[in-house]
Amino acid sequence: MTKSGNADRRRKGADRRRYGVALIDRLYLRSSALFQRSSAFPLLILAVTLLATAVAAQRWRVVYEPNVPYDGRFTFARIRYTEYRGNGWAYDYPRMERHLLTMVREITSLQPHVAGSNIHTLDDPELLKYPVAYLSEPGYWYPSEEEVVGLRTYLAKGGFLIVDDFMRSEWLNFERQIMRVYETVAGSGTKVQVAS
Repeated sequence: MTKSGNADRRRKGADRRRYGVALIDRLYLRSSALFQRSSAFPLLILAVTLLATAVAAQRWRVVYEPNVPYDGRFTFARIRYTEYRGNGWAYDYPRMERHLLTMVREITSLQPHVAGSNIHTLDDPELLKYPVAYLSEPGYWYPSEEEVVGLRTYLAKGGFLIVDDFMRSEWLNFERQIMRVYETVAGSGTKVQVAS
């Protein structure tokens, strides 16, 4: 390559850099002038923020379906509890119910209610009609004394409890609460151990 070819290339590169810097400077000056002159810019930011918040709130809104009337067909009950923080008992409702019951229908001879589900509290006597109960997000579960007695009764009568979705130290809260359910059993001399 000749010296003049290298010099041309360097000059073109320098011109491009100068042009790029000049273009960036012009865009910056225009945009900063727009922001300084326009009092509508803060209103625009506020409107976009409010719209994004409204859209996010609609995404997490849960529409509760009526409970499926008991007719002897298999279904299970989701356990509702007072939410103090976090996603709580309604996490993945009703999508989880649809998926689980569809799998049960496809791999067993049961004909479960796929299109519906049941939501009950632990102290609801209707819960005893359902062999399987589902407790979601137990890290945020703080049952009342009535709910502790209700769960104790449910399990003593053969109910099966699925507990799902532990994160970080949430197991510790679940262990404390489930030990409340079993404390009368433990007081009677029966050894109760919760696996960790």
